Amino acid sequence: MNRKLLLSIGIAAVLIAVIIFQRIDFSSRVSDPGKLQLPADLITVKAEGYSLKLAKDGDKWLINEQEYPADLDQASDIEKKISEIKLLDLVSEKGYYDKYDLTAEKGVEVIASAGGKQLRKLIIGKQGLTGNQVYVRIDDAKEVYLASGITAAEFKPETDMLRDKKIFDVKGDELLSFNIKYAGKEYTFI
Repeated sequence: MNRKLLLSIGIAAVLIAVIIFQRIDFSSRVSDPGKLQLPADLITVKAEGYSLKLAKDGDKWLINEQEYPADLDQASDIEKKISEIKLLDLVSEKGYYDKYDLTAEKGVEVIASAGGKQLRKLIIGKQGLTGNQVYVRIDDAKEVYLASGITAAEFKPETDMLRDKKIFDVKGDELLSFNIKYAGKEYTFI
């Protein structure tokens, strides 16, 4: 074949490939749920054999009806994970929830509210292929998504692990000395 003809065919093939490439939709089919409109003041978690209620009182989070003070960092982390959930892929639009453990019996239901109004509801199912991916439903929608950066276990902490363990808070400049008495011995630190 003639060189000019081969060159023309090559250029035409490249142009056709560019046109086809431009028409392919590489955008994700996942819509970003966005951050919560307001900061949550109540977070409830329900799963089979487990329930948790975190209620905000001023700048503190309180656990369950006993109102134990919660560790601020852990409670804020739970709120942040609800607010800033990262969806990777739309897995199903059909509503087959049993396959993904998104039923009331198997899933973990997490609800964030503010002023008595529900801000977001998540149902967290079984783990995805990697350790920090799970199947989720958002706000009772029919779609099932694959979410990253969360696990069901993060929303089911034991109360003892979630409690604030701080006994007292003293700045270093204010502390001059302290004594510890244990097993019949006394230790003084200055």
